[in-house]
Amino acid sequence: MIDERNVNVSSFTLTQISNIMRAQNKARAEEIEAKCVAMWCQGMTPEPSVLKHLVFLPQEDFDNILSKHPCYSIDDAIKQVGSAFKILTSAHNQILETFGRYYSNVAFGDLSSNLDVAERATSQVFQFSFAAAALIQTYRRLLSVCPDRKDEFTQLVNRSIADECLAGFVQELRNNFGHVRIHSPSPRGTYEIGGQRNASVSILFKSSDLLEGGQWNLKAKSYIERQDEIDIISVIHEYHGFASKIFISYLARIGLLFDVGLGELRKIRAMRRHTLMTSYLNAILPAVSGGDFDPYCHLDKIFCNEELERILSLPCRSRQQVDYMIMLRDPLGLCEQNFREDLYRLFGAE
Repeated sequence: MIDERNVNVSSFTLTQISNIMRAQNKARAEEIEAKCVAMWCQGMTPEPSVLKHLVFLPQEDFDNILSKHPCYSIDDAIKQVGSAFKILTSAHNQILETFGRYYSNVAFGDLSSNLDVAERATSQVFQFSFAAAALIQTYRRLLSVCPDRKDEFTQLVNRSIADECLAGFVQELRNNFGHVRIHSPSPRGTYEIGGQRNASVSILFKSSDLLEGGQWNLKAKSYIERQDEIDIISVIHEYHGFASKIFISYLARIGLLFDVGLGELRKIRAMRRHTLMTSYLNAILPAVSGGDFDPYCHLDKIFCNEELERILSLPCRSRQQVDYMIMLRDPLGLCEQNFREDLYRLFGAE
């Protein structure tokens, strides 16, 4: 490591100074990495002083060191599951929105949107089927990095999926869309205007068309053959229900919700977020302290409505109220006392 005390800055060009600083930062990051990895290999948490230096590193160095954590691959796989489920939910919501708009049109006697609805539904069923396949792959990736959890996960899936043939049909839709043909559902709507306005709408696949133009495994074929027409909205909604049951409970069921290693990763990331936020607030506090600045006017940018209700239920401009706000954004208790005192003064909670 370069000894900063022996460097005569005035004798170097800006480029040389930049190179020296870059080398110093690299050496510092390598030193912190070595200490962290050594402790992680022993199943221990790095010293607080090491973690304090870690969270101040540039983002690239911070991410690189964190990737050496024994639980990083599991944590990353869990994030991928979360992203895939969000995509699946978005696709589910989009086709429900299309269905809702179609219902509204039909209820007022407008059947002119059938072609547009068919095109939208085809695209959205396509998206949903691929999102379903992607979610399955992310679960498989997770189980590949923690294979000892596979039995518990399989049991959860078996309990959550009430209709394996329906699930197989959705998954085979993706294979057909990708390798055989793009199947297009047909919208159907009727309406009556009597004592009250009544409408009946559906978006359907004709079973005979699917069987004739597609390639299906036994479960999917069995589901198709159950009925002459398949209400794809009901299918997608039910499949999303299965997926939701699995997603909301899988971490607890396979024993990862309270995993110590994953908890350590979350804590380190929380420390970094807290450190960056504290640095930002320390920079702006001198500028906003005193004068006419009222921090209460800006709380809605930091807290949700439910949190605001609880905050405002406490005595106004009290330390209790400020402490509660700090706790909401600093659950690990990392806030230093001098910074807490600055916030007391800002909120007038002397």
